[in-house]
Amino acid sequence: MGDKTIKIAIIDSGIWGHYEMPHIKEKITVFQNDIGEIHIQTGAEDIIGHGTAVAYLIASEVPNAEYYIIKIFVNSMYTSEEVYEKALKYCVDNIKPQIIHLSNGITCCENLNVLRGICSEAVNNGSVIIAAFDNFGSISYPAAFENVIGVDVSDDIKEGYVWVEHDGVNILVPNLTHKALWVNGDYFVSNGTSFNACMVTIMVAKAMLSGVREKTEICQYLKTNAMHIILPDVKGKYEKETELDIKKAVIFPFNKELHSLIRFRNNLSFEIVKIYDVKYMRQVNKFPEDIVGIGRTEKSVPIESIDCVDWEYPFDTFIVGHVKEMEKSIKRDYIHYIAEKCIEHSKSLVSLTDFSDSDKYGDRFREKGLKLYIPQIGKKDIPDLFRKKLRRIGIPVLGVFGTSSRQGKFTLQVHIRNYFQNNGYKVGQLGTEPTSILFGFDEVFPMGYESTVTVEGLDSIAVINNMMGKIEDKNPDIIIVGSQSQTIPQNLGNLSLYILEQHSFLLATEPDAVILCINLFDEEEYIERTIKYIEAIVDARVIALSVFPMNRMEIGGILTNKLLPANKSDIERVCNRFSSRFQKPIFVGGEDIGKLGRICELFFCSEI
Repeated sequence: MGDKTIKIAIIDSGIWGHYEMPHIKEKITVFQNDIGEIHIQTGAEDIIGHGTAVAYLIASEVPNAEYYIIKIFVNSMYTSEEVYEKALKYCVDNIKPQIIHLSNGITCCENLNVLRGICSEAVNNGSVIIAAFDNFGSISYPAAFENVIGVDVSDDIKEGYVWVEHDGVNILVPNLTHKALWVNGDYFVSNGTSFNACMVTIMVAKAMLSGVREKTEICQYLKTNAMHIILPDVKGKYEKETELDIKKAVIFPFNKELHSLIRFRNNLSFEIVKIYDVKYMRQVNKFPEDIVGIGRTEKSVPIESIDCVDWEYPFDTFIVGHVKEMEKSIKRDYIHYIAEKCIEHSKSLVSLTDFSDSDKYGDRFREKGLKLYIPQIGKKDIPDLFRKKLRRIGIPVLGVFGTSSRQGKFTLQVHIRNYFQNNGYKVGQLGTEPTSILFGFDEVFPMGYESTVTVEGLDSIAVINNMMGKIEDKNPDIIIVGSQSQTIPQNLGNLSLYILEQHSFLLATEPDAVILCINLFDEEEYIERTIKYIEAIVDARVIALSVFPMNRMEIGGILTNKLLPANKSDIERVCNRFSSRFQKPIFVGGEDIGKLGRICELFFCSEI
């Protein structure tokens, strides 16, 4: 025989005062006033109807429970996160119910760790939380938390319910239609997760009244009585290095992709002690700082020939950039040569170039206690999304996008990151340059030159969304993301001109604000189309333009891909024209980063 009664707390829009609901022990309203103060007062009169319907459905089947009604929705089914958290915290500290029922939730949560912590405290104190998922299909909280029983509906289920072995969704129930009491004595007929989640609370309450009390026992009870069990999609063992632990590195070759390592040497957590290149590039014996146009330092070293690597030199990691085109031209297999030498001399390897038998080499590196890192994204990175649910990011997201390639977008991302970090903000970052991991970015989706991404379309959106969620879990103040190449096609005459990767990246990262990198030679109509596209496809604002101070070189009336520095008067003239046309602040390259950073900071000032 179980206990005679249990406590059930229902957090919703309150209850209609004339409904004679049995065993109501407490009715309170948690609300936030105009100046942001949160108050708790007695009484929970429902003027919306949602809370009354939920309480009616549960109490009709479980009349002998003690009910605690907590009203958080006053005039609409919307409240602040602070009120939501305060109501849950009140339950934990004062009511200590066996069941907390939530036919509601938050899809875009700014204080995810706070909400998660309160739920964990409730469960540790013996409460079982049952929460409905968002009707529109997004991941919502607290339903998605691991310690909460999350309920979703399915039109494919006609009777019973399905148990799901998944971090988020736990139970799938039929999307049945229910007739429930509403305000003023009216009855309302509806379906959806809000009302069908009540059926799970009824099952749990009856199990508790029969003596099953612990959450683990409740979950086992629900699992045992399910019509069917869905197991997670197990993709097999997948080893991927994420902690590189580099102290002293050498790099090869000294091409565009690795220039940033020298340009932003102070942003690296390791020291570059040697730089190698092939003699045919005519850079051997030159200083890399002279090539990229920055001043030498006491740590500057000249470029050496790759044919003369000192493998006994005290470095721990060999960093290889893109070498496929070079290998074709010179007809030499550099990547396998370097990999073999690294294993022989106990050096870890970071390779921006993928090679066909990298899995085999990965095992060999691990056997010697070494690391092999290649920024690959494949099918094994696709998260186990249940019912295609995606995560809405509650932390401010700043995007860097462009109208073409070669605009200094990565350089701008590093500058903006430095600005926020120097001003005391914790920055999360998702990069698309394969070198991003070397600069301490949290996640890398290497979709640029010689891309190692083999997923596309909806799968790529799922992967990027999962990466954004991992960054959000670290609780940064802001997340910076940066795309590759252009944002919209200049024309549609050939399939190679379609840029679906950038479209997916924009949708998946869903920035709140965007800095758009443009060229001096861009047509104004094309810039305008790009701005309109960004602001239309996601709920974002293009808050500034960054002009790349280079001009295309014209030879014989044919525009080439070669870029040359523009003169100051040309830059000033074009910037004035763009400023007048687009009415947005315009910056040149990496200049005035303090002012640009301040514009970003002010845009997000109410959020970070």
